[in-house]
Amino acid sequence: MDLKKVLEYRRNVHLFQTEKVRAIKNQKFEEAAELRDKEKKFLKLLEKESTIYLALYNPMIEESSFETLSVHFTKEGAEEAIKIHKEDEKKKFNKCYSERKAAFEFGTFQEWGIHETIIEE
Repeated sequence: MDLKKVLEYRRNVHLFQTEKVRAIKNQKFEEAAELRDKEKKFLKLLEKESTIYLALYNPMIEESSFETLSVHFTKEGAEEAIKIHKEDEKKKFNKCYSERKAAFEFGTFQEWGIHETIIEE
């Protein structure tokens, strides 16, 4: 996320909203429609720039809830964090059950996921 871009996009959205209201009050509806389109463009850019991805883990789906492992600017970053965490958890599982057979397979009661969210003001 680029904070300068986010602030610029927010300023532009506010500017276009203000100008759009002014145009409507003056019954300049074509101008208002153009301003609305510009506002939408910057809202989409703002949403894209403000999106983060949470790498989530639930250690026991029957008794627990998800916890945040890490926060990322890209989905790929969150996927990589989950991959590394799964590998670490599998090592722990294999170490725990190295001398005896486990009653269940690795990951049976665990779950990983990614949650996409937008940072608001």
